[in-house]
Amino acid sequence: MNDEAEKLFELHEMAKAGKLDGLSSWVTDSLDGYLFGSADNLDQAFGVNGKNGGRKAKTVLLQAKRDKYILDAWEAVSDDENITPWSRSKLLAKEVNTFISIVWLRVCFFDHPPKNYSELRKSLFYATKSGNGKLPMTAKGLHLIVSNAMPKGIKL
Repeated sequence: MNDEAEKLFELHEMAKAGKLDGLSSWVTDSLDGYLFGSADNLDQAFGVNGKNGGRKAKTVLLQAKRDKYILDAWEAVSDDENITPWSRSKLLAKEVNTFISIVWLRVCFFDHPPKNYSELRKSLFYATKSGNGKLPMTAKGLHLIVSNAMPKGIKL
């Protein structure tokens, strides 16, 4: 058996032993479906294969990453503690438009933003990288993402 297969079986045994905290039953059931059941591949076994209109795990993860960076940019767009959430979203929309239309083409091939970038620009860089070069350009679209990306219990 190759190393990868051994690791898969080891993961299965760890999950069965309850060593993966809250993930144990999900991992056990998914790996049971793959190793001993009818799942053809791991994506299908773990329910992240994008069938029936669902999105693939990679897409979901990249969007979550993008949204986290948009939230970071939204928080960094102004130091004014009295600014309304909507005004903050409007300011961010202006920054996003400038970043996408002027800055992105100069830095899109970099793995990391230039060291001299502000926190706002760094967040926009990583959000755009995660968004495959695309970001919502309107205050409304950004505001919706920020409201959904806010930690539970915090409302805009």
